[in-house]
Amino acid sequence: MRRGIFIRHYLPELAGVPDSDIHQPHVWAEKHHKKLDYPAPIVDHKVARKKTLDAFERAKSAGLRASKEPE
Repeated sequence: MRRGIFIRHYLPELAGVPDSDIHQPHVWAEKHHKKLDYPAPIVDHKVARKKTLDAFERAKSAGLRASKEPE
């Protein structure tokens, strides 16, 4: 089964990006000195994940608990 068919259908600018790199095309482009006509990521997910986990840990340490019932 070919991977990336859906994304390449709607984003033809990613047509030359290999399947293994389709979710991080800018990393691939930089490594191979290619120029992409595709916007750069807005969020650095590694940084955002760390900030979120740190916030959860602070909340947990403060004794806050997530509510299971909507208010």
